[in-house]
Amino acid sequence: MAKPRHSAAPPVPSPPPGFRSATLEEEGRTFLVMSYELPDWDLPDTLTASEREVLRAVLNGATQAQVAEAREVATATVANQLASIFRKLGVSSRIEIAARLSRSSSEPR
Repeated sequence: MAKPRHSAAPPVPSPPPGFRSATLEEEGRTFLVMSYELPDWDLPDTLTASEREVLRAVLNGATQAQVAEAREVATATVANQLASIFRKLGVSSRIEIAARLSRSSSEPR
């Protein structure tokens, strides 16, 4: 019996304008992940520079562990910073933050 031929992986397509892409390989399979670019929101002045950095990373999809690793701090530090951000903004989730910032960035100035 002839062995099935494996063709080379298809080329990764370029993302459409306004999107970014990355490939993820797991268990011999390649996945193409696409996401849209988030706006460069004006973050509230009540946040510290460190909190702004954490918030930008989280809004771009980073986990607490990824933020901690990138900033070379403990995951508990990032969790504390997120709790402070939530308290200062009067929200209880990342989704609420994104919704609030999205609304405020679309309002006329």
